[in-house]
Amino acid sequence: MNDSRILIVEDERITALDIKQRLEDMGYKVTGLASSAKDAIEMTEITKPDIVLMDIMIEGDMDGAQAAYHIRKLFGIPVIFITAYADENTLKKAKLAEPFGYILKPFEDKDLYTNIEISLYKNRMEQKLKENEAWISATLKNIPDAVITTDITGKVKNLNPMAELLTGWKESNAVGKQLTEILQISYSHGEIVNDLVHRVLINGVFKTNEYEELFLLKKDAKIPISITGTSIKNDKNEEVGIIYIYADITAQKQEKEKLINAKLNAESANNKKSEFLANMSHELRTPLTSIIGFSDILLEQTFGELNEKQYKYLQHVSSSGKHLLDLINGILDLSKVEAGKMQMSYEYFNVAEVINDINSVVAPLALKKGISLDINIDPKMQNIKADRVKFRQIIYNLASNAIKFTDSGGHVWIEGRISGKMAQFKVKDDGIGISKADQLKIFNPFTQIDSSAANKYEGTGLGLALVKKFVELHGGDVWVESDVGKGSVFSFTIPCEDNSSSIK
Repeated sequence: MNDSRILIVEDERITALDIKQRLEDMGYKVTGLASSAKDAIEMTEITKPDIVLMDIMIEGDMDGAQAAYHIRKLFGIPVIFITAYADENTLKKAKLAEPFGYILKPFEDKDLYTNIEISLYKNRMEQKLKENEAWISATLKNIPDAVITTDITGKVKNLNPMAELLTGWKESNAVGKQLTEILQISYSHGEIVNDLVHRVLINGVFKTNEYEELFLLKKDAKIPISITGTSIKNDKNEEVGIIYIYADITAQKQEKEKLINAKLNAESANNKKSEFLANMSHELRTPLTSIIGFSDILLEQTFGELNEKQYKYLQHVSSSGKHLLDLINGILDLSKVEAGKMQMSYEYFNVAEVINDINSVVAPLALKKGISLDINIDPKMQNIKADRVKFRQIIYNLASNAIKFTDSGGHVWIEGRISGKMAQFKVKDDGIGISKADQLKIFNPFTQIDSSAANKYEGTGLGLALVKKFVELHGGDVWVESDVGKGSVFSFTIPCEDNSSSIK
């Protein structure tokens, strides 16, 4: 059942009734019969038909062509002319109304039906197109970036409000002009960009990157922008246009420059800090070494016997001096690493020999606290190529830390094995353990474990920081696994292949 609604405009009553009958026989609904232009416009507004059948020659001040023009303009309803006239003057008047069809009297039912159906279909397609255009237009207007569309020759088709603001051109003035006429883009060195259309059509897309700075040139400004261009294709996959999205990146560029300057300032301040600490440490180390040396000589009582109080005070001087010297040496090493001045001296050495040498130093510390110290080095691990001094410092720092934070009667293990192309080492203890929060910062310089159990242990907060730096200088990784009250496992890996390319 066809439910399309049709208004008939015909001043000959018999003809109008005949057309009405024929339409109803075809299944259409007739909304009314009008005999004048005035009646036709009024009935169109009231009944809102889907289509109007209009006789060109009707009575009244306006003819059918004029009435059709007003109906089309006011209501957007398609009109089909029905007339007995086909002269040039009549056709010329009819064209002004943009009719959807033109039927000459007399006509067959099939001619009437075909014209109506084609007109209805054409009108539906036009309405869909208008809706799509309205939707696209609304979308473009609400996009926060500047959007410009062109055909494949670079002629401008649309500008959204942001594009008008960015270019200084109104859409009505810009449409039809070449893109390069309304938008002058240059590279950072000043060369004008004239090949945007070509670059999009060749590659299907164009997008600025961090290595290609582009600027919008205006009379009084040079604005940094980012551009994304994409080709528009029809349902046959043919390129019919290009859409460009422009964004003013002045704020982002300024923020990036601020971050770069802040980074440079921070690096400069850090280098100055490291230089200051290194200089101060050198100045302090010389007299401190003398203080330690003389206090140790006096403790030997070579120049006379000391009473108990004197001996005790000299021991404090010596131990405090050595503690301070360790801190100064740590600061010096850390400053060198951070300044990129730490030299790496690679050599082949036997791992077991170096660790046994460390054992001779830390074993007395463990024995003094009643801590068991076990060393287990895989026999397959023999010679590795690394910086012997720094490797020794890594193991010593981890082992002495493990002993320090393990209570009397505890256990410390030092293990080593080969894992692929890496040498892996572990220093384990069943001491006080480290909280998850402290594990995140434990390798930072001057960091101490934040717990009541750790407060009774002295330390500089540099040992683990140096471990991390020295391991990373070897191209390795270091990490910790721990539970409070259950102990800790410090692990690190370093390459056991030839490291000569890493020598600084």
